[in-house]
Amino acid sequence: LSCGKQGADIVFALDASYSIWPVHFQKQLQFVVNVVEQFPIGAKQSDFHVAIVTYSENITVHFNLRDFIHKHQLKKAVMRITQYSPGGTYTHKALEYIRRQMFTVRNGGRTYSDKIVVVITDGLSQDPKATRTEAARAHYEGIQIFAIGVGAGVDKHELEMIASSPPRNHVFTVDNYSILNSIKRKVARETCKVPIRRDKPRSDIDPSIVYSNRKSKQSKTLHLYPAPLMNPTQRERIKKIYYLITTKTVLIPKGATYRGDKQGQTNGLSRLYRPQCVTGTYLIDPERIKECGGKPADVYFLLDSSSSIWQPDFKKELSFVEHVMDLFNTENSNTKIALVTFSDKVQPVISLGSYNKSKVNEVLSRPEIYLTGGETDTAKAIKYVRENGFQGPLARKGVAQIMVVLTDGQSRDYNSTVRESRLTHQAGIYVFAIGIGKDADYKELKQIASDPDINFVFRVDVFDALDSIKDILVFKTCEGEFSKIYLLPENSDYLLLPTRLQP
Repeated sequence: LSCGKQGADIVFALDASYSIWPVHFQKQLQFVVNVVEQFPIGAKQSDFHVAIVTYSENITVHFNLRDFIHKHQLKKAVMRITQYSPGGTYTHKALEYIRRQMFTVRNGGRTYSDKIVVVITDGLSQDPKATRTEAARAHYEGIQIFAIGVGAGVDKHELEMIASSPPRNHVFTVDNYSILNSIKRKVARETCKVPIRRDKPRSDIDPSIVYSNRKSKQSKTLHLYPAPLMNPTQRERIKKIYYLITTKTVLIPKGATYRGDKQGQTNGLSRLYRPQCVTGTYLIDPERIKECGGKPADVYFLLDSSSSIWQPDFKKELSFVEHVMDLFNTENSNTKIALVTFSDKVQPVISLGSYNKSKVNEVLSRPEIYLTGGETDTAKAIKYVRENGFQGPLARKGVAQIMVVLTDGQSRDYNSTVRESRLTHQAGIYVFAIGIGKDADYKELKQIASDPDINFVFRVDVFDALDSIKDILVFKTCEGEFSKIYLLPENSDYLLLPTRLQP
């Protein structure tokens, strides 16, 4: 099996919980050997490196990515693995450990290789909410995950939450361990097809330090500013330092050091704070962002269907909507999803609450949802949804009203788009703007989106990368207090400098 010029670092996560019989555990090992047999294992950049962990209540690393560059030695090491430390199926612990540790340079991770995880399980995880969160974090960091479910006890929905998108390429199920090897070629083939260095979601950040002073009419915020590390000692001790000057609520993740928060009025940043170190402090409870799907919201997707969009790319827009919807709780009417397409005319496709999830998926797959062609009249689409989408018997009062605008270029009338966007913001509707490709106008995206830009503007280089932002988009939309929370990178040091205007 030839996988091209780009190698991959693959971590197999094998279920070793109490539900796994020893004979079935051996079949997992044999499956890994049979899959590895099809890969080019070696020391070249284009070769594959393999690591294995087993998980139950505890995580056991059997070997790292750097340990074997000869295939025959690797296969022998796999078959020597024994099952021990049984317990529950703590899938979230495995995902978290792999994300944090297995792809590090120290453990053999390579900078320019794809990061791939293959998870095998025979049942529901011990903590589904935590599993969903850890999978989302891994997706956000560009790790491709394949999920393999064995037997009748697996939860297909959870497998899809664990796996990368689309599920049809990343989720595999078999009836029992005896036929696990029947999918070895398909797993190897799909693993080989992982796109090279997928784009991570990104929002542009103003790289200047801005803070309030006595003459300011309104406080300004520096969202994230990576501070340079000037000497070797600092570079060895700290991965990154971020300055955050803000009036907003901030979540400090695990592994971070919080320093601050002394208010002051000065022209010099060095005199703006007096540091005090509180390691491991959380300013808000992280549980508030772990489960995002159940918050009530009315969400309208506005999809660009103008002449600049090719039909395959339009299908990727529809697929993105479908995958985002899968992360929301739409079954009990907490979240309602609606959809329009737009070019120089607006085409309603799905109205709020008119269908359940399965019916929406059916509608999205219909061939009659097609490209209308024409110019990109973004203003008309925003106005239509504001005036019609959140009105009528299906619209709800007291829930968040959200627009998600996807476009690949400039609108036909910039001034009209800015005007309609401002009216929408004034109506209390939150607007996310997603620009796709090099022709998307970032200045216009910022005008379309709600404030702050870092929470509401996304850009991806190609349509294929849309799915890489689905998890973080759901995190942003479901919290409710959209502009009041920043989710910061893990394992960094922070200087938090709250700013307030002086009377």
